[in-house]
Amino acid sequence: MENAPKEERRRIFRNELYNLKELGYVSPEDYKSVSEAHNEYFLDLLAEDQQEKEVAIRNKENTPVAFELESKKVQPSVNIAAKENQIQQPKTHPAKVKPRKSAEEIRERNISWSLNIGVIMLLIGGLFVATSNWESMTPWMKAGSIALVSALFYGIAYISYKIIKIDKTAFAFVVLGSLFLPIFTLSLGWFELLGPYLSFYGEGRFILGTITSCVLIPIYALLAKRLSSRLFVWFTFITTSIAAAYLLSAIGMQTDGFYLGLIIFNTLLIAAYHQLKKRAQLPLFTKELALYSQANLVLSTLLMLFFYETHVFNGFNLILTAIVYLSMIFINGHKEYHFVFSAMFIYGAYQILENWRYTEASVIGYALLGFVFLFVPKFIDDKYALKRVFQITSGVVSGLAFLFITAEGIMIHTENPSFILMTAYLIISANFIYLANATENVIFKYLSPVFLAVAMFEAVLQIGKWIEFENLVLPFF
Repeated sequence: MENAPKEERRRIFRNELYNLKELGYVSPEDYKSVSEAHNEYFLDLLAEDQQEKEVAIRNKENTPVAFELESKKVQPSVNIAAKENQIQQPKTHPAKVKPRKSAEEIRERNISWSLNIGVIMLLIGGLFVATSNWESMTPWMKAGSIALVSALFYGIAYISYKIIKIDKTAFAFVVLGSLFLPIFTLSLGWFELLGPYLSFYGEGRFILGTITSCVLIPIYALLAKRLSSRLFVWFTFITTSIAAAYLLSAIGMQTDGFYLGLIIFNTLLIAAYHQLKKRAQLPLFTKELALYSQANLVLSTLLMLFFYETHVFNGFNLILTAIVYLSMIFINGHKEYHFVFSAMFIYGAYQILENWRYTEASVIGYALLGFVFLFVPKFIDDKYALKRVFQITSGVVSGLAFLFITAEGIMIHTENPSFILMTAYLIISANFIYLANATENVIFKYLSPVFLAVAMFEAVLQIGKWIEFENLVLPFF
């Protein structure tokens, strides 16, 4: 029992240190070093306590012997009957001290028990589903089974947190239970449990999405506040964006109105960030809101693709979003945004080129994509040394465009030469020749003549349509 206060103080200290790391007050490196130092300190305390116990036991054993020697010196003759009684009395042996498990051993034991209980419950649930006929179950039983899985995970999390005292295991089960909540709400519409109107394919599906999202928002927000978890903060924000998208669709917004509504929603997020930061309220949410307002641009674009199928409009939307991310490089100083810019720009161009009227000229557009990434550094300040990055991106994009154009040419044109295909090959070869001279990269130097040879081969095939070669060997050979 003497170690109980020390272990309690250790648990409180580690919980507070973990909360400091999650809230961003200390870095993960500092958290790791402080945690290791405190663990060594705690083990030293336990070792000192054990040494003190051993010294006390030895003192108790030696005290009767020393007292007997002193008695012999003072009284050389003692009562024989007293000696006999003393000899006849059984010797008292010190009680064996049961070795106390360390905090780490107790923690490992608790983790093992909790995981075993969780696995057993999951096996029981899987056995029930495997042995029962899912098709014969009523819709309410199917949805109830999904809800029961979520409740099971929450129950294990409660046991892990309150009884076994393992915070990380409890958090993992809370996450699993929370992920099953949207699946349960989806099952309500899929099985038409709320009627055909509020079903997955019913006319009120957007209203159903709005209602279920609004139900999940306070749950995730409460869990984020109770657990001080950044993950549930992001769950809250993402669910809020999805609720806004469903609400805009429910009130009948068309493509342009839907996009405008998402832009207004993102503006409100930025305004909320400044107000909360000024008033120093909800620091956990405020800190993540600045980053989420940027990620929400990508989420808004994905929601546009999900709700509407206007590919050309979505393509322009993707390109505009890519330009916004390019500007964020100079606002936040994060060079990693150029990956997002490149991916969104390429996908936006693909949406436009594949769905516009002039499909025959699309191959030229694909070939010109590489030059776009070459011109980007010329219009921006090269403060973050992005010129070489965009040159490599240009080479990769041109190489992928060559493969795509060739595959499309084989499927569409077969053996018929195409002037547009020849032009696209010439553009790609010109791009690689420029990159070979600008970067002095060995790969570009080897690939540029290959692409030029392919372009010349396509040109010879084109000339063969007019001169009618019997074979590709030139006449003077």
